[in-house]
Amino acid sequence: MEEFLNKVDNILEKRYDINREYDLKFNKAAANWCINVIPHLMKERGYNEETIGKFIPFERLRELVAYVEFTNLLDFTTGKKVLATMVDDDEDAWTVMTKMDLLFKADTSDVEKTIDEVLGRFPDKVIAYKGGKKGLLGMMVGEVMRSIKGVNGKEVQELLRNKLES
Repeated sequence: MEEFLNKVDNILEKRYDINREYDLKFNKAAANWCINVIPHLMKERGYNEETIGKFIPFERLRELVAYVEFTNLLDFTTGKKVLATMVDDDEDAWTVMTKMDLLFKADTSDVEKTIDEVLGRFPDKVIAYKGGKKGLLGMMVGEVMRSIKGVNGKEVQELLRNKLES
């Protein structure tokens, strides 16, 4: 695993610098993927430390991490599904996202309309949220995301929170 992390470090050093804050956030996100996601997927697919280079090219991993962490194209959970398909099909993230029809398509007006519908179906949860049960936000985000396939969870959460706290 040390050799793998060294290779990741090398890739991170080679990429262009936008600014220091971006670098710190990207490095933290990449480390999260390398420590928490990739080992599990490697084990599922029968790879070990010696075969990591065949598992996924590091530039492809960097691309996926950037899509998940710095765009509204993918959330973390969907990113893990994309990674698995990238490994299985030996394709880059964009190709997989397009084939799987995972690119977020919903516009804000569709999301806001669905949020209103969800809030209307769960008035008791709205009251409980406003009463301090902030954990209910996740349940409501899930309801919206089930209603609109391909919507960004971060966007839904922000719109929902704004609506609930206004």
